[in-house]
Amino acid sequence: MFSDSFYKNHFSFKSSRDVLEVCRPFFSAAKLNYFDYCRIYNNHDCLVLSSDGYWLEHFFKKQFHIAGTLKNSGMHLWSDYNSESFLRDAKSVSDHVNGISFFEKHDDYIEYYDFAASAENDRVIDFYLNYSGFLKNFLFLFKEKAHKLIHAAEKNKIIMPQDMKGVIVPDAYNANDFIKNILNGKKLSKRELECLYFIIRGKSCSEIGLILKINRRTVEVYINNLKEKFNCHTKGQLIEKAIMLGCVNINLFPIGI
Repeated sequence: MFSDSFYKNHFSFKSSRDVLEVCRPFFSAAKLNYFDYCRIYNNHDCLVLSSDGYWLEHFFKKQFHIAGTLKNSGMHLWSDYNSESFLRDAKSVSDHVNGISFFEKHDDYIEYYDFAASAENDRVIDFYLNYSGFLKNFLFLFKEKAHKLIHAAEKNKIIMPQDMKGVIVPDAYNANDFIKNILNGKKLSKRELECLYFIIRGKSCSEIGLILKINRRTVEVYINNLKEKFNCHTKGQLIEKAIMLGCVNINLFPIGI
């Protein structure tokens, strides 16, 4: 594994204070306490920038797995990770809990970024759902304000140790299990899932009714049920949350749709 001098001198760990300064106004507004921006390249080299260098060092010393392969772009809550030790340490070492990860697959690398909050913020999951656009806007802002940090980190990639290569989250979810988890146990019916699938693809209620061979007004009832379960008031909000949850991916839906 890496030496102590590596953690002291490598750019990814030295830059954490600069990353934190970029994040500080956002953390104050959003009541979050952690952000990182990463790229895992096809050769498993990684670019890492973190607002918490102490936690990043602990992460590498414990050799927690980093997702080096990914089939689907999307999002995962940290509670879905199959590493209890990661979740336990994130909470006990740095008070980073109820985290969320966004993944996007590119030709040459997987890009992902994480947010987390203190244990005191017990409503942070609701925040993720209701203000997903706010999170994504911050990423754009971070890339703009921290472009020099990103460029320097790209020149100082970390060669990922063999023991850290792996996947700590599933590549795809059963739609109902995933949505039930994130919506505090609210389960969607098969028809609601089907309507959700088509509505985020731009289909009108009339078009969905024709496809599913049901009445347009029945489709409207399903859509209203979805709005209630997703805590939305408009169809646009419903679509935004569904996309944020990764529901746009066909693999999230039952075979046959």
